[in-house]
Amino acid sequence: MRDADLHRTETVLSWLLRIGVLASCAVIMAGLVLLLATGQTGYGMSARGCLQSGGPAAGACDQYPTSVSDAVIGVRELRPFAIIAAGLLLLIATPILRVAVSVLTFLAERDYAYVGFTAFVLLMLCVSFLVGKAGE
Repeated sequence: MRDADLHRTETVLSWLLRIGVLASCAVIMAGLVLLLATGQTGYGMSARGCLQSGGPAAGACDQYPTSVSDAVIGVRELRPFAIIAAGLLLLIATPILRVAVSVLTFLAERDYAYVGFTAFVLLMLCVSFLVGKAGE
Protein backbone atom coordinates (compact mmCIF):
# COMPACT_ATOMS: atom_id res chain seq x y z
CA MET A 1 0.00 0.00 0.00
CA ARG A 2 1.29 3.43 -0.89
CA ASP A 3 1.75 6.04 1.83
CA ALA A 4 -0.92 8.27 0.28
CA ASP A 5 -3.45 5.41 0.24
CA LEU A 6 -2.59 4.48 3.81
CA HIS A 7 -3.01 8.07 4.96
CA ARG A 8 -6.35 8.37 3.14
CA THR A 9 -7.62 5.11 4.70
CA GLU A 10 -6.56 6.16 8.18
CA THR A 11 -8.22 9.54 7.70
CA VAL A 12 -11.50 7.98 6.59
CA LEU A 13 -11.50 5.55 9.52
CA SER A 14 -10.67 8.27 12.04
CA TRP A 15 -13.48 10.46 10.72
CA LEU A 16 -15.86 7.51 10.91
CA LEU A 17 -15.05 7.07 14.59
CA ARG A 18 -15.32 10.81 15.30
CA ILE A 19 -18.66 11.14 13.56
CA GLY A 20 -20.02 8.05 15.31
CA VAL A 21 -19.00 9.29 18.75
CA LEU A 22 -20.29 12.82 18.12
CA ALA A 23 -23.59 11.53 16.73
CA SER A 24 -23.94 9.24 19.74
CA CYS A 25 -23.30 12.14 22.11
CA ALA A 26 -25.86 14.28 20.29
CA VAL A 27 -28.53 11.56 20.49
CA ILE A 28 -27.85 10.90 24.18
CA MET A 29 -27.98 14.63 24.92
CA ALA A 30 -31.27 14.96 23.03
CA GLY A 31 -32.74 12.16 25.16
CA LEU A 32 -31.40 13.76 28.34
CA VAL A 33 -32.81 17.17 27.40
CA LEU A 34 -36.19 15.60 26.65
CA LEU A 35 -36.05 13.70 29.95
CA LEU A 36 -35.28 16.88 31.88
CA ALA A 37 -37.86 18.94 29.97
CA THR A 38 -40.74 16.50 30.41
CA GLY A 39 -39.76 14.86 33.68
CA GLN A 40 -41.01 11.58 32.22
CA THR A 41 -39.06 8.49 31.23
CA GLY A 42 -41.61 7.62 28.57
CA TYR A 43 -42.29 4.30 30.28
CA GLY A 44 -45.05 4.92 32.78
CA MET A 45 -43.08 6.60 35.56
CA SER A 46 -41.67 10.03 36.16
CA ALA A 47 -37.93 10.42 35.95
CA ARG A 48 -37.77 11.54 39.58
CA GLY A 49 -39.84 8.57 40.79
CA CYS A 50 -37.72 6.16 38.79
CA LEU A 51 -34.42 7.55 40.05
CA GLN A 52 -35.57 7.84 43.68
CA SER A 53 -36.73 4.22 43.60
CA GLY A 54 -33.34 2.91 42.55
CA GLY A 55 -33.53 3.34 38.78
CA PRO A 56 -33.99 0.81 36.00
CA ALA A 57 -31.22 -1.45 37.30
CA ALA A 58 -33.12 -1.95 40.57
CA GLY A 59 -36.33 -2.76 38.68
CA ALA A 60 -37.97 0.40 39.95
CA CYS A 61 -39.27 1.57 36.58
CA ASP A 62 -42.17 -0.18 34.92
CA GLN A 63 -40.14 -0.93 31.82
CA TYR A 64 -37.43 0.50 29.61
CA PRO A 65 -35.94 -0.40 26.23
CA THR A 66 -33.93 -3.62 26.39
CA SER A 67 -33.54 -4.39 22.68
CA VAL A 68 -32.82 -2.59 19.45
CA SER A 69 -36.46 -2.90 18.38
CA ASP A 70 -37.64 -1.47 21.72
CA ALA A 71 -35.29 1.48 21.26
CA VAL A 72 -36.45 2.10 17.69
CA ILE A 73 -40.12 2.02 18.69
CA GLY A 74 -39.41 4.27 21.67
CA VAL A 75 -37.49 6.78 19.55
CA ARG A 76 -40.43 7.00 17.12
CA GLU A 77 -42.64 7.73 20.14
CA LEU A 78 -40.09 10.26 21.51
CA ARG A 79 -39.54 8.38 24.77
CA PRO A 80 -36.49 9.86 26.55
CA PHE A 81 -35.09 6.56 27.87
CA ALA A 82 -35.38 5.04 24.38
CA ILE A 83 -33.55 7.98 22.81
CA ILE A 84 -30.75 7.63 25.35
CA ALA A 85 -30.60 3.89 24.67
CA ALA A 86 -30.43 4.56 20.91
CA GLY A 87 -27.46 6.86 21.51
CA LEU A 88 -25.72 4.12 23.47
CA LEU A 89 -26.45 1.60 20.70
CA LEU A 90 -24.95 4.03 18.20
CA LEU A 91 -21.86 4.30 20.38
CA ILE A 92 -21.53 0.50 20.47
CA ALA A 93 -22.08 0.23 16.70
CA THR A 94 -19.37 2.77 15.81
CA PRO A 95 -16.28 0.58 16.31
CA ILE A 96 -18.09 -2.39 14.76
CA LEU A 97 -18.74 -0.30 11.66
CA ARG A 98 -15.06 0.63 11.65
CA VAL A 99 -14.10 -3.05 11.54
CA ALA A 100 -16.58 -3.66 8.70
CA VAL A 101 -15.16 -0.72 6.71
CA SER A 102 -11.66 -2.10 7.36
CA VAL A 103 -12.66 -5.42 5.78
CA LEU A 104 -13.86 -3.59 2.67
CA THR A 105 -10.72 -1.45 2.58
CA PHE A 106 -8.41 -4.45 2.78
CA LEU A 107 -10.49 -6.20 0.13
CA ALA A 108 -10.14 -3.22 -2.21
CA GLU A 109 -6.38 -3.27 -1.61
CA ARG A 110 -6.28 -7.03 -2.30
CA ASP A 111 -4.58 -7.61 1.05
CA TYR A 112 -6.24 -10.96 1.61
CA ALA A 113 -4.37 -11.85 4.80
CA TYR A 114 -5.76 -8.76 6.51
CA VAL A 115 -9.19 -9.36 4.96
CA GLY A 116 -9.19 -12.76 6.67
CA PHE A 117 -7.99 -11.44 10.03
CA THR A 118 -10.39 -8.50 10.04
CA ALA A 119 -13.33 -10.59 8.83
CA PHE A 120 -12.62 -13.03 11.66
CA VAL A 121 -12.68 -10.16 14.18
CA LEU A 122 -15.97 -8.93 12.70
CA LEU A 123 -17.41 -12.45 12.85
CA MET A 124 -16.39 -12.79 16.51
CA LEU A 125 -18.03 -9.44 17.32
CA CYS A 126 -21.26 -10.56 15.66
CA VAL A 127 -21.18 -13.97 17.35
CA SER A 128 -20.59 -12.36 20.74
CA PHE A 129 -23.71 -10.24 20.31
CA LEU A 130 -25.77 -13.24 19.26
CA VAL A 131 -24.49 -15.36 22.15
CA GLY A 132 -25.13 -12.49 24.57
CA LYS A 133 -28.68 -12.13 23.26
CA ALA A 134 -29.31 -15.88 23.58
CA GLY A 135 -28.15 -15.82 27.20
CA GLU A 136 -30.96 -13.46 28.27
